[in-house]
Amino acid sequence: MSKKLQSAVICCLLASKAWIFEDEESGILKDIYGLSRKMFDEPQEHLTEKQRESLCTMLKAADAAPNLTARYEILDGRRMTSHGGGRDALNTWFTKQKVSAKMARRIDDAWDAVDVSPIDLIHAGLGSGEEFPNIHNSEGAKEDIMMAIFGDNALAQNPRNRFSRPFRCNFASLMGASPQAYNRAKKSLAPKRADAAAQIKALEQAPEVDGKMLRDATKAVKAYRDAVAWFPKEEERPDGVAEQEEFLKTVVVTAVAKARKLPKEKVAEKSENTPARKRGAARGNKLKPVSLAAAGDVEEIWSLYVQLFEVDAALPDVPRVDADDEDPSGRDDWNGTSEDLGVEGFRNFDDQTLNHLLQFAGGRPALFAEFRSQSGLCAWNSDAEKQFHKGNSDMKPLTLLWHQRVGVAAMADKIWTREKMPEGLPGILVADEVGVGKTALIMGTIAFIIDAYWRQEVAAGRGKPAGVSVEVNVSNVRKAPILEDRHFFAGEDTIPNLPHVIVVPNSLVLQWYAELRTFFAPKTIEIYLYPTAEKEFGDFWSGPWAKSTTPDVHRIILLPHSVMTTAGKVFDVRKGRRGRNIGKASDDKRTIKNRALEKKCLWFERNFLTATVDEGHDFRNLSTSFYALLEVFRASHVRLVSTATPLYTGPKDLCNLGRLARIPHFIGLEGDQREKDYTKRLRNARRGITWQDTEEAATHTIRKMAGGLTEYVEPEGRTHVRQIIIEWITDIKDGWNRHVIRRTVESKTNDGRKINDTLPPL
Repeated sequence: MSKKLQSAVICCLLASKAWIFEDEESGILKDIYGLSRKMFDEPQEHLTEKQRESLCTMLKAADAAPNLTARYEILDGRRMTSHGGGRDALNTWFTKQKVSAKMARRIDDAWDAVDVSPIDLIHAGLGSGEEFPNIHNSEGAKEDIMMAIFGDNALAQNPRNRFSRPFRCNFASLMGASPQAYNRAKKSLAPKRADAAAQIKALEQAPEVDGKMLRDATKAVKAYRDAVAWFPKEEERPDGVAEQEEFLKTVVVTAVAKARKLPKEKVAEKSENTPARKRGAARGNKLKPVSLAAAGDVEEIWSLYVQLFEVDAALPDVPRVDADDEDPSGRDDWNGTSEDLGVEGFRNFDDQTLNHLLQFAGGRPALFAEFRSQSGLCAWNSDAEKQFHKGNSDMKPLTLLWHQRVGVAAMADKIWTREKMPEGLPGILVADEVGVGKTALIMGTIAFIIDAYWRQEVAAGRGKPAGVSVEVNVSNVRKAPILEDRHFFAGEDTIPNLPHVIVVPNSLVLQWYAELRTFFAPKTIEIYLYPTAEKEFGDFWSGPWAKSTTPDVHRIILLPHSVMTTAGKVFDVRKGRRGRNIGKASDDKRTIKNRALEKKCLWFERNFLTATVDEGHDFRNLSTSFYALLEVFRASHVRLVSTATPLYTGPKDLCNLGRLARIPHFIGLEGDQREKDYTKRLRNARRGITWQDTEEAATHTIRKMAGGLTEYVEPEGRTHVRQIIIEWITDIKDGWNRHVIRRTVESKTNDGRKINDTLPPL
């Protein structure tokens, strides 16, 4: 950190110490500076008494200086004074306290939250002829950055000149570093790209891969990755960073899995399914397993993998809690209590009982197709429709698996209530493990709701309206026995005639489209693909949607995740006064800054019967896209969050998903305070973990992966952190209560078999 920036920080602290330390609950000041209101007038762990005395003498002189220029001259050493020892002590404190790194992390978080960091602006798209974004585009984040580095009380008083002027200097210095970083990255990009490509090619051509080659390739790809953050087009280019990373990941994971005799998915999670990563995986799989054996022992290979991808080992029994890890995961505590959550009332029923409860003749909803093609034919295509009949060897009966029908029964049990709920129905987290079948479960639930809607209409004497083209036999509709004592849909008297929204990753839109056309019989639903271009949002409702006579309850809108990113531009999510969000709970609606765009957005003056988000963990942070999706969920009667990894990085993920799903435990200022309390306790406990503790835990993990025997006694600091994580996760589980469904591939059927070992009932 430059002397100028150091001086700006100290001037800000001196000017505001009377109020910024007052009841400061966020822990920001303690974390970054390790100071209290007394500042350096009390013992400091990084300074000797002599150093502290010299520093205090200099700070008193600076504080008494008549103006900012004079204060800077004292702190910078531009004025000839006797404060050389004080300046040396100040520099020592900045270095040992790691103020620069801690400030940078907080500033990055603040920028990311409001999507205005220079890298964000580059990824959002530059103007014509613009190579680097205008720094003034980030000016609006000033107040958020002020709070990020000087605490929640930074805006408690109108910043006076003694505080605001050095902060403006501080901000300008931080912003000025971005073009320099961009230019350095641009200059180094081509040689780093070439070096990484050469190292990968050397691995592919080598008759035998050794540890040094893997190390060199890892370092080269890491260097390339660091450079491309400023250049988004580098990500997916042929032989680009994503392809190279996936190549190395495939090589390392294959080696570790083979050596440890484990499935690959137990060693590491699958990567995002992009074209570049597919190419990288294909290249990695071409290396013969025998050539990997020469890469060294598992300990070295695994260390390389962790270094490249910065992930935790999948199998350690000692949780990794890094010294600057804000949110220790707690994933084992979330997953470990029970294999099955939310299906307790139905998992002991057999096929016949489930089919009767749900009125699923043959194990499928009334709107589902009778057959599915093994060769990929689609009955929705007129030229293939005639081939969907019994006797065609290409056709197999289409049914929901036993555990998927258990899931639909559990969903119905949560969606229909025995009493009215004026405040609305809390959402449901569908957290089934990968491979259990969340997509089929969600489609089965939507089909069940549509069926219940028509039962309601028949019972009311309305039936099917004239001119409706959708194919549904209302004379066959019967009330499902599971609903006999549950008369309120989502806590309301009736099921409204409203459409369904499914928000899915861009890469999965076509897959969802194909699955809907596979499971639902032709002409039973209409599927609409929502446009990704902002200029087309407003025209969506006036096109084919407006011309259709199909009841809204039979219409499903597929919405790519990127639409939420675009729609998020509606909101100003800044925390400062300029954002006008002070005093709001995390789940309150953010300030509208673009009303014209809001009027084009999906949720504007519209309501939906169900809203589902697939891969919901992508919305675990309180970003603009989170608040856009939150508005869609507010406008919906039933809210479903689907993800196999709800606890992606730490307990806060589950709290934010709870806010999204409108779970009472997590919403409002009370939910915010509960999260702050646990975060503060965890932060304080984390300070008790030493660098040696972290090193010992990492060494134990790697040796265990290598199959070695090693003793490990957990230090008291780690034990304390673990206890708080367990307590927090337990509280989160209590908060989700009846609003979660989770099974694993190891879960059992009613007769004791693994659920994925069973065949669909005939």
